[in-house]
Amino acid sequence: MVTADGKSVLAEEVATVYEPETDEEPAHYAQGGLMIPDSAEAVAIRFRIVPAEGESVSYDVPIVVE
Repeated sequence: MVTADGKSVLAEEVATVYEPETDEEPAHYAQGGLMIPDSAEAVAIRFRIVPAEGESVSYDVPIVVE
């Protein structure tokens, strides 16, 4: 989690792992815990995607905290 402008880290990265479809469940990413600081008003969640082959990419998704 980063500040809304993406310049400061508010919470360290939490890894999630892609879990392929099974007979019991559809494909999904495993859950990772992330706590939003009480003082936060606007943050961004930074998604970093690391494929098995190729280069990683990052996307910042703005979140408004109510």
